[in-house]
Amino acid sequence: MSESQQYNTIILITGANTGIGLATVQALLTSPTSETRNTIILTSRSLDRANKAVEELKADSTYSQAFSSGNQVIPKQLDLNDEESAKSLHDDIKKSYGRVDVLINNAGAHYDFPIAAGKMTRREGFIKAFYTNVVATDAFTELFMDLLFEAESQTQNGARLIYLSSGISSLTDHSNQNVPVNQSPAAGWPKRKPVFQVPTYRTSKTAMNMMILEWVRTLKNDNIKIHIIDPGFNATNLGGGDIDLLRSKGAQEPIKAGLFIKSVIQGERDNDQGKLIGKDGVIPW
Repeated sequence: MSESQQYNTIILITGANTGIGLATVQALLTSPTSETRNTIILTSRSLDRANKAVEELKADSTYSQAFSSGNQVIPKQLDLNDEESAKSLHDDIKKSYGRVDVLINNAGAHYDFPIAAGKMTRREGFIKAFYTNVVATDAFTELFMDLLFEAESQTQNGARLIYLSSGISSLTDHSNQNVPVNQSPAAGWPKRKPVFQVPTYRTSKTAMNMMILEWVRTLKNDNIKIHIIDPGFNATNLGGGDIDLLRSKGAQEPIKAGLFIKSVIQGERDNDQGKLIGKDGVIPW
């Protein structure tokens, strides 16, 4: 391995053209150091949107130092729900880089807003959410396992496998009335305009946690660190959310989640591997 390869970390982020995924890219380009250099693979369902995101990053003087010091952001197309799209990306990365040091499973699906608007049935929402957040995410992880093991074998620090989960997936915390989605609506049926509820999203994330724990069990004796992250309440358009409305309800800007994820990549939460973590500590299952 050459010196240039040794310090070039290959980071693959799914769903990274907007929201928390893009914020993670921005965080990784912030305050670059001479000791590390990243090649960040930014994926989107649309290659045009991926290209646009990369062009805007390169045009932003905030990140000029990162790009001038050798950091790269590479746009790639990925539809997580499309097996052929995932395989094509895998083969492309394998040919170009031979490994993935950090895989961030950020792409996810949230259908509770369309359900509430009458644009989708609850049944459809559950099926779609489970397929993307559990089935497709698991299949993508398995598909890229060989490239994670290539990184595991080439570097002393091994590889990292990161999942974006949610604090509202916690069964223990489900009764916490300080969380708006845990509050119950008034008696009667049909229920009238609940303050906020996301049953298909949070249930799929709870199932996702078990899927991740199976990977934790499977890879327990390998040098692949697994992190399960609650990024907090963020102002993004996930699921068609109204960003301004979310801000008015206290949602943070996604860059805060991006910086948290960056700290995990840098090893600041290695003692909490295999646990659901937020910026303030470990979240009970």
